[in-house]
Amino acid sequence: MAGYRIDDQLSMFGEHLHRCRVVSGLTAQQVAERAFITRGDLRTIETGDPGGRLGVVPDLPRA
Repeated sequence: MAGYRIDDQLSMFGEHLHRCRVVSGLTAQQVAERAFITRGDLRTIETGDPGGRLGVVPDLPRA
């Protein structure tokens, strides 16, 4: 696909996740604990870092 960049999608997803967390009044630690991931993994996802563990993404709705 022309112009499609996974980095852009990861960044947008991370920004959306961050906004939802803040609006919900949850700390990064609270979301990480509820999703059974580390705070570092959550930070990696929220910043859109493509080197993050994307396998943890399905755990996030539980948080």
